[in-house]
Amino acid sequence: MISQQQIDEIIEKNDIGEVIGEYVKLERKGSGYSGLCPFHNEKTPSFSVHEGKQIFKCFGCGKGGNVVNFIMLAENLNYPEALEFLAKRAGIRLERAVSREQEERSRLRNDIYSVNRVAARFFYETLKHAPSAQKYLYDRGLRAETVKQFGLGFAPDSWDALYRHFTQSGAAPDPALLEKAGLITARKDGSGYYDKFRNRIMFPILDVSGNVIAFGGRVLDDSLPKYLNSPETPAYSKGSNLYGLNLAKKSQSERVLIVEGYMDCIALHKAGIGWAVASLGTALTQAQARLLKKYFTEAIIGYDADGAGQKATLRGLDILAQAGFRVRVLSLSEADAGVKDPDEFLRRHSAEDLLKAVDASKSLIEYKIQKISEKYPPSSLESKAMFLRASTKILAGIRGEAERDLYAEWFSGTYRISKDALLAELERLRRGGASSTADMQESRRVIKNIKTRENGNNTEEEDVHSAEKLKLDKLEKTLLLLMSDDSHTMERYYEKVRGLLYCERNKILLERLKNRFDSGGKTGLEAVLSDAADAPEADVRLLTDLIGKWLRPPDPEAACEALIRTCGILNCDRKIACINEMLENAEINEEDRAALVKETAAIIEERKNFKNER
Repeated sequence: MISQQQIDEIIEKNDIGEVIGEYVKLERKGSGYSGLCPFHNEKTPSFSVHEGKQIFKCFGCGKGGNVVNFIMLAENLNYPEALEFLAKRAGIRLERAVSREQEERSRLRNDIYSVNRVAARFFYETLKHAPSAQKYLYDRGLRAETVKQFGLGFAPDSWDALYRHFTQSGAAPDPALLEKAGLITARKDGSGYYDKFRNRIMFPILDVSGNVIAFGGRVLDDSLPKYLNSPETPAYSKGSNLYGLNLAKKSQSERVLIVEGYMDCIALHKAGIGWAVASLGTALTQAQARLLKKYFTEAIIGYDADGAGQKATLRGLDILAQAGFRVRVLSLSEADAGVKDPDEFLRRHSAEDLLKAVDASKSLIEYKIQKISEKYPPSSLESKAMFLRASTKILAGIRGEAERDLYAEWFSGTYRISKDALLAELERLRRGGASSTADMQESRRVIKNIKTRENGNNTEEEDVHSAEKLKLDKLEKTLLLLMSDDSHTMERYYEKVRGLLYCERNKILLERLKNRFDSGGKTGLEAVLSDAADAPEADVRLLTDLIGKWLRPPDPEAACEALIRTCGILNCDRKIACINEMLENAEINEEDRAALVKETAAIIEERKNFKNER
């Protein structure tokens, strides 16, 4: 973990104008610079760099922040990676507090990276002298530039060619390390080692930082096993990485196409679709979904059309949806019934044809209902009844009313069902049976959160009042910026504000700011933005906007008191509105109704106290 002192040093020694100037042609304008935004296409400059406040802001796409945020966007790095990037640029040696066990694991991981890099170079050079392997790749449509881009290689048809390459080098690594890396295997009789990969096309697997973490090897013929992959190591977990992500993250695309195999991914990149990744021969995992969410907002699954691929698709859909993706499913068989995967499709059709198929891909709801129609074909009356019963449950689960109405329109037109009758059935399902149980659980959860909050544990309950939440968020961040400028203001209002804040991320920023004051660290507006560099982009944008327009009020304490009063009243109004929504639920029992009414009375009194404060 990098200390706050080092983070401040990294930001101070990387002037934002100089750093951005390495990526964007900037022109001096007033107290800063302007230029064309690197994050979206524009002809008139809307990208601004404020030298004094060390922030950037694009008034076209809205992106903004400090130098760390810029590097995160420009290099597609996460927060720690961006800090490391800037530390290296400024010649700062990072100091991390780690346990001995963590240090040893980190050393082993780096050692595996090192030997994998040597192995990848060996396989790449060996390919140059392997005509049969070159012919195989040529026949698959791959040329030198693609081979180089993905670092493809060849493991020779020899028991120990790679092992001998290591032992004959100047600084031969310990065989135990090569075995832990999954490159060699010990002979059962103890007489030595042999290579794990032999007579195979080699696919190096890189992490998002470009480290070679593992390998996949494919035979040149139809012998089995067709693919042989590296085992799990301290450097590699197949459920936590994706093939090609190191390249796809640079595409600046909002969507990602997830495919099954190495060759599918490579063929897509070769065709100019640089936002493709492969899921390393395993069902998509939550860890992979979280990793993809750092770089993309829409996910399209393009697994094979066979049974295994379709099962993997269904599993992956829900995982991606839970991670917050807009999810779609690519069905190449609808464009060409004779193909089963993207690689085969691109050997028959153009990249433009594939992109058309991607644009026509089905949404999560459409795909699930299609699968139900295959199970219960709506051709006969009995089968159609079962189809409708299963489909309406999916439609009823759509949260947004407008989105639900949109899908109801599509469903009624596609399957010739009365829209009015369908909407009535969806409303019945949402209010009755299992749905009413879910509503009651949600009601009790919100009641519990309100009680927890008033007992001092600030749990942020989820609600649908997004406009009020955004207004509160802006006011709370303004309050934090006011407090960041003056130790007296922080000391006087810290406890009151800590119990008042609604937005969970603002509570984190308050605690980080308080730690700065307590430790004598750097404070002020830029310190708050620095502490928010690892927050979601919306937080960084809002803080950048506030700092860019910041004017210090003549009486900070009076301004703080006014903001505390306004936030308190809005918070009470939000909670009362939330409770009123639950009271409208006809299914609520009397015990819960009485508890909600009691909560409302207490919140009304709390609101009066805020309103009367002067």
